[in-house]
Amino acid sequence: YRVVLGVVAIMALLSAACLWRVPSQPISKTGAVNPFHGFRFLRTDRTFLVLQISWMRLGLAWFMVMPLRVDYLSSPKYGIQLGPREVALFVSIIPDATRLLLSPVWGWVFDKLSFFSLRIITIFAFALSMASFFLGGDWVSLLFSAICIGFGSSGGDLAWNLWATKLAPPEHVAEYMGVHIFLTGLRGVFVP
Repeated sequence: YRVVLGVVAIMALLSAACLWRVPSQPISKTGAVNPFHGFRFLRTDRTFLVLQISWMRLGLAWFMVMPLRVDYLSSPKYGIQLGPREVALFVSIIPDATRLLLSPVWGWVFDKLSFFSLRIITIFAFALSMASFFLGGDWVSLLFSAICIGFGSSGGDLAWNLWATKLAPPEHVAEYMGVHIFLTGLRGVFVP
């Protein structure tokens, strides 16, 4: 585990060096600093409200299914009964490798498609992964499911981090993201 932690530390330092080089400028203050002031956009921006509701529903369902996937693969009552290495392969290694490989592709796609088209594609990938995972049961369907999860996660990560730049007025991007991150935290609290 020390080697793994060492690699993680080196990658974190490389990421910090890359982020340091990203050009940026300070955000000007738009008024009083109130952490809940951004919630007004849930009342005034219907697209934002619908997006947050859909993201909460999808996120709750997705996070509830994740532990079930591990149980489904490892428990003898479902007939698959894989060992820890195979479970890690289908639940983590293949999806994360796919996500890493496809991130540059999604960066290009993010600039070409509308935000909602991109989200529909990622959600469709998640739906395909769940159908393949729970209805297939063989190695081919589990592999296809893992790749679909990585594909959807790669686009979903980008959409989650950059959606406000496409939908929010430029002067309110930080407030939109603040509300979004707060609601994501709530979802993370409720799921367990």
